[in-house]
Amino acid sequence: EPFAFIQAAEALALARGAGIPVIAVEGNHDQARYRDRISWLEVLAHEGYLALLAPELEDRSINLARWDGVQGSYIDIQNVRIIGVPWLGSAVGFWLPRLVRSIEQLPDGDITTTVLLTHAGIEGQMPYHIPGCLTNEQLHPLRDYIDYMALGHLHKPYQQQGWLYNPGSLETCAIGERDWKRGMYEVTVEADGMFSAEHIVVSPRPFFRKSFSVN
Repeated sequence: EPFAFIQAAEALALARGAGIPVIAVEGNHDQARYRDRISWLEVLAHEGYLALLAPELEDRSINLARWDGVQGSYIDIQNVRIIGVPWLGSAVGFWLPRLVRSIEQLPDGDITTTVLLTHAGIEGQMPYHIPGCLTNEQLHPLRDYIDYMALGHLHKPYQQQGWLYNPGSLETCAIGERDWKRGMYEVTVEADGMFSAEHIVVSPRPFFRKSFSVN
C-alpha cells in the first residue's frame, strides 16, 4: 500500500544516505499484480533505494548479468558476490539446474564468497506442503558454487548444513508462529572468504490469543 511504501522509503533513505547498499529480490507478495506493470520494489530500485536483482529467464536458460545501477542479477561488493533470484513458485525446480550452469560461467575475479539470495523455502521445515520449497536433492548441485544461501518464503527461522539460512519473518503472522523467535542474520565475511552468521533476535509486536463464548 502507498503508506507502506512511504515507511519503506524513509527507512531505506537512512541506508542510502550512509552509503550502505541494500540488495533485494521480489517475493511472492512483492511482485506486480493484475494490471500493474511494475512492483513497489521496482519503484524503490528506480529511485535508488536498493538494487533489485533478477535474472533474465529466456526459453530454457537463465542469463546472469552484473548489476549496472538499473538492472542485473548479481552484484559484487569487495570480495562477496550476491546473486539474486526472485520467487519462482513451483517452477523453481525447473530453473535451478539452469541456474547452476549460468553460475559456472561467471568470472571469478577476486570473489571469495558467493551468496545466493532467493525467495524459497526448504521442504521438511513445515508439517504441511508449501509450494515453492526446494528438496535437498535439488539444492545439492548448488553447494559447489554457493557459500551462503539466503532464503525466505517460510516465516520460520532455521539453518541447515552450515550454508542454508532463513531468518524467518520479523512479525508473527499466524497463531502457529507465536513461539518462533523473530530476527535476522548478521553475517560477517572475512577477506579469506570465511564467514560467521549470528541470528539476532528482535521483539515483534504483541500477539494475543483470546477466547470468548458465543451464545
